[in-house]
Amino acid sequence: MVKYGVLLAAALVAMVPDLAMAETRFIINGTPAGGSGGKFEVSADQKLMLEAAKKVVSNDYQAAESLYNQAITLNANNMDAYLQRGIVRRELGNQSGAEADGRAVVTLANNSLQQNPNDANLYHRRGMGLRLLRDFDNAKADISKAIQMSGQLSWKTDLQAIELAQKAFR
Repeated sequence: MVKYGVLLAAALVAMVPDLAMAETRFIINGTPAGGSGGKFEVSADQKLMLEAAKKVVSNDYQAAESLYNQAITLNANNMDAYLQRGIVRRELGNQSGAEADGRAVVTLANNSLQQNPNDANLYHRRGMGLRLLRDFDNAKADISKAIQMSGQLSWKTDLQAIELAQKAFR
């Protein structure tokens, strides 16, 4: 069975396979920023996340966790870094660390939702944070709301993963 973190990591690595060809800032949930000719600008924390994603793909979770730690040190508001580190921590058997990252995501998403209550990405991220906390019903509610708001059908996979996790946890 392919793990959620591996799927996201593979997608990230596929987006920017050669970091040397990237510029200085990268927008994961958007279009390439400020560049023409398909160049991406990659920030330092996002470069670290891409390197961590490569480590996840090769099942080197310890190295991935270290890289996510560095990304969070550079940008304490990077919800994606907390989510990915939480998934890695869960894979390493560190449930309390995964839950701490889930709480960080929920807090950051709640703060951002006060300013942007119609941002479906924030509901999705909060739902994924709630999944790390094993708050499955609220996680499903947030992901469903995100899908309804955005029409992002690929997020239905996250709903299915939450359902499976909920059944496994019982």
